[in-house]
Amino acid sequence: MTLLLLGYLFVLFDIAEETTNELLTVSETAYAIEWYKFPKECHSTIRFILLRSCEPMFYKLLLGQRVGKEAYMALVKATYYYLNMMTA
Repeated sequence: MTLLLLGYLFVLFDIAEETTNELLTVSETAYAIEWYKFPKECHSTIRFILLRSCEPMFYKLLLGQRVGKEAYMALVKATYYYLNMMTA
């Protein structure tokens, strides 16, 4: 049961990290756009994308810790520690 739960959490944390990486890529791409070559109607949309991508979005846990592979490894370490304490 514990391994199943850890596997499920790994998938969730991996999806959150990949989503964050994709959002950072959107930010870099938006800054590289030559916006002055687009029609005037597109300028407000590009400006909105630039404003939203200034602060990168990160998923966070209840205690404020960012969700990612580092947080997952901390969770695995804590789980391993408690399982060793219970079996000792």
